[in-house]
Amino acid sequence: MDFKQTYKEFLFSSHFAVVYLLTLTQAVIIGFFQVFIKSETYNDQQAIRVALISFLVTMIFSAILKAYCSFHMGKMLDLVKDEDLTKFAKRTFADWAITEIRAQVRVLIGLCLFIIPGIIEALRLSLAIPYVFYDKRMKDKTFDPIHKSREVLYLKNPVMIPLLLIVILAPILLFLAFQNGQKPFFEDQTSMIRAAISALAFALFTSYTYLYFAFLYKESLSKNLKEKVSDQGDS
Repeated sequence: MDFKQTYKEFLFSSHFAVVYLLTLTQAVIIGFFQVFIKSETYNDQQAIRVALISFLVTMIFSAILKAYCSFHMGKMLDLVKDEDLTKFAKRTFADWAITEIRAQVRVLIGLCLFIIPGIIEALRLSLAIPYVFYDKRMKDKTFDPIHKSREVLYLKNPVMIPLLLIVILAPILLFLAFQNGQKPFFEDQTSMIRAAISALAFALFTSYTYLYFAFLYKESLSKNLKEKVSDQGDS
């Protein structure tokens, strides 16, 4: 099954409907928070609290979307077997949380020092989470998904260009999906339509991104297998 066929199959499945509903729900919740922040009755301290809650909601929904998409796409690509979503989440949660924090810290350090190193680090760590979700070697405590991701995604790897586009587009679409100008999106019909379209675009992009990462992971496995066979043939 190739990438386009798999992506099309996912878009026409009930799984994408769930992704879109989650994205739209996130937009609704953040929209309400925006109303509170802009309210004259709120002081600066309360506004900061609401902004932090809004950020937390974004992180929670992002985690749910990542787990949901990764699980069902892993099923489609035969990367996840004989497991339901709950067991999948429980099995991977601890390693996922630790790897996510380690990766984000490395990226933030790079962004604080110089912007470009941070972006490069974000690109090279793109496969860290797929290794956590799909790779059986995670049972071995010596296997490091961050080290493996940096090893596979070296700077001259051709896939770095589409990954760069994903890293650049992600925050732009996130902003468009959940930030709708001065008016809350539910204030008039035009804002509601714009928010629904923005959320749909973000859902499409999110699905594309996680499927692309799953395919990259599967491709990295096939390349490693070819290298092992080649080494055995030469010996």
